[in-house]
Amino acid sequence: LELAIHLIGLHCGPDRAGKVVHQMTVAKNTSSSFVDRRKALGYASSSNRRLHEAVMLMEKHMAEPLEIEAIAQLVGTSKRQLERIFVVETRNTPAQFYRQVRLRFGRWLLVSSDRQIGEIAFECGFADAPHFIRQFQSAFGLSPCKLRRALERDELADLL
Repeated sequence: LELAIHLIGLHCGPDRAGKVVHQMTVAKNTSSSFVDRRKALGYASSSNRRLHEAVMLMEKHMAEPLEIEAIAQLVGTSKRQLERIFVVETRNTPAQFYRQVRLRFGRWLLVSSDRQIGEIAFECGFADAPHFIRQFQSAFGLSPCKLRRALERDELADLL
């Protein structure tokens, strides 16, 4: 498992490696695993079952994001209680956290594929490319185009 994660991290980046560990090791109904659940999640140091389930739902529904109320209902809690859990555990609301997950996925797609930015925007659940670009620039400090240009010039290490 460690070798697989190392190779995924080397070729696809640490975000993707963390996601793979999370999906391989964090089961819904298991009480413990040989891999520390908190490290496997990669997003928060929590053992809260509802938080883990909500994050998994977010990851599975990036192209067509679920409403926070629907996520809360699917994990067996109220929207307000889910918001409390997220704020305590991640210091973000569920909506902010969801947006970060989708933007990290978009960054990975920009780095690992040659898809057009509009395609990536839709795959990450954004209504259009300009909205994705604004959110991306706000989150990462550079536009998707600048990220790609830096990749072409092999300047990525300096920017990320």
